[in-house]
Amino acid sequence: MNYKKIIGLSMIGVVLLIGFNLFLVNPMLKSVVSKELRAVFQTKVSVGSTYISLNPLGITITDLTLVDSDNPSHFKFKSPKLKVSLQVLELLKGRYIIDELTILEAKTAHKKSVVSNQVSQQSVNTNHDDSLIHESNHDHEASIINDSWLRDFLANHHLSGEAHSVALLEQLVLDETELANDRLFESNQDALQVMTDSLTFIKESLHKTDLKGLDLLAQDMTGLTEKASQLKQLALSKKDQIKSHYDTRKESIRGLTAFFDHDYEQLKQTIQLETYDSKELSDIVLNNTVSSYLKDYLYYSKLASRVIYNLAFFNEGLETKEHTHRKSLDAYANQTMPRVWIKQLVLLNPDTSLSVRVFNLSSNQSFVGKPVRFQLHDGKKQVFVSYFVKKTLTQVYSVKYEPFKLNDYSIYHDSDHPVMLDSATQDIQANVEIIGRRLSGNVYFNTTRMAVANHDVTDLSVSNLVYDSLKNVDNVLIEARLSGTTTSPSVVVSSEFDRVVADRFKHAMTLEKEKQIDLLKQSISLRMSLEQSMLLSKLEQLYGPLFDQSYVDIGRIEGVMDSIQLVNQEVMAVKDTLVALRQEALDNQKRDEALALEKKQRDAQLALEKAKKEAAIALEKEKQDGEQSLDYHKPDAAVNEDQYNQDVSLELSQNL
Repeated sequence: MNYKKIIGLSMIGVVLLIGFNLFLVNPMLKSVVSKELRAVFQTKVSVGSTYISLNPLGITITDLTLVDSDNPSHFKFKSPKLKVSLQVLELLKGRYIIDELTILEAKTAHKKSVVSNQVSQQSVNTNHDDSLIHESNHDHEASIINDSWLRDFLANHHLSGEAHSVALLEQLVLDETELANDRLFESNQDALQVMTDSLTFIKESLHKTDLKGLDLLAQDMTGLTEKASQLKQLALSKKDQIKSHYDTRKESIRGLTAFFDHDYEQLKQTIQLETYDSKELSDIVLNNTVSSYLKDYLYYSKLASRVIYNLAFFNEGLETKEHTHRKSLDAYANQTMPRVWIKQLVLLNPDTSLSVRVFNLSSNQSFVGKPVRFQLHDGKKQVFVSYFVKKTLTQVYSVKYEPFKLNDYSIYHDSDHPVMLDSATQDIQANVEIIGRRLSGNVYFNTTRMAVANHDVTDLSVSNLVYDSLKNVDNVLIEARLSGTTTSPSVVVSSEFDRVVADRFKHAMTLEKEKQIDLLKQSISLRMSLEQSMLLSKLEQLYGPLFDQSYVDIGRIEGVMDSIQLVNQEVMAVKDTLVALRQEALDNQKRDEALALEKKQRDAQLALEKAKKEAAIALEKEKQDGEQSLDYHKPDAAVNEDQYNQDVSLELSQNL
């Protein structure tokens, strides 16, 4: 009887317990759970049912759904069953001390599974103008002037050399007009004809005149010589004037070189080829992706921050502190037991390798003394997060994506020439720190084992440079540096590979610029040569006949001068002949006079000698006669003999 009563009472107790659980505890627990979750997450909360479980001791929640109404695509959590291990004594005091919270078959909203999914599908385009980039081994032996780039380039620039060439051509036209009006050559020809006629007249008169007439002809020849000399001087002056103009114009034409050289130096400075932007590869490939995922992570960091704040401040019975209208996380004394304390939260999904654990989540971080830790591992990525709750919330994130494969991965393409990876391996690591709202961190993308697809582009382009560079590197490490704030984050993506391509690009652009500068120099040199050749041809066409005419006139003048000299020589010869004849006559006359004088002197000498002989004979006779009276008349005889001799000599001298 007692046994049956005990069984009956037990059954009644079980029924009452079940009824109490169903009709009182379950609604109350459901209400409390919904209220707490709504207050902490500030989301829509839907709970299927809640009931007390004995193993483990705690509460079981079924069909739990949390949805952020503002961002349902970011945060939508579902689980068919949750098991909460509670400390009952603390629960009676209004504190939720949870030793372990196990969530089964959790499902969350995912926009993207892994970073590589979006990155591998992203095609990279640029706005490079490859029309300015020529083939690296292009043959420039074709016509330079017909080169479209060069033609358009020169058409947009004024060449001072060509302007001066036009001015010189106009000057040559003026010279041609002035020279055509110059009558000097005709007047020279008229003067030469007059002199020729005068010479003819003089030559005809040479043998018809006397010495006096020859003197007059000689005077005429002197006048002709002076006129011929003056005419030659005029012709030489004209030739020198023509040569001076010719040399001046020729020097001006040669001076075009300086103007074309100046044009070349100026135009060389205007050749600006494409510059390489270090962001064009890694930044274009990953900036949007990193920014997009950063936006997602920042959303979850804000959600975590909101949860932690709400845990600390959703307590109507506890005091809070205000610091400049902002709540402080240091709201409770270190010794105050947290109102909510989840020591360990475990998310399990038996169908996958997903494993998520959260440690030390509480409403009084100071009491717990340990940071909130979040650990996730799903076989593809690992996430470790630490929340240091002080007056300023500090969040430290460490994310690692295990190496994954990239297949048919579009790296870069311009125009219709993509650079593809047949295959590669990539791993990603990120370290991010958020202090309050200040954001800092780095994300590293490391790509290895790259097999580059065949690339049929041979032109000098960024695609070709990327392709060539990828063939010669073992790995590509891209770094994304994070900064700014959670509300205004900044992402700067860079890579050593960027610098490799940039250096190759700059080198290629340097070579290309040198080629274009060389083309420009050849083109300007060719234009200068054509302009100078045209002007020199015009110059020779204009001044050549003038030089020829000058030389002809000077030659004719010199010919007339030679004729004048010959005629003058004839005049002098005839004059010399006449003078010689007159001199010969004078000489003959003098000779005859001399002969007559000589004969007279000879006769006088003979007479003297005869007189002397006669005197000697007479003297001898007197001597003989006087010997007889020598003694008496000797002195007188001597005197008389001397006197006689003197008289004879005087007479002879008078005769002579």
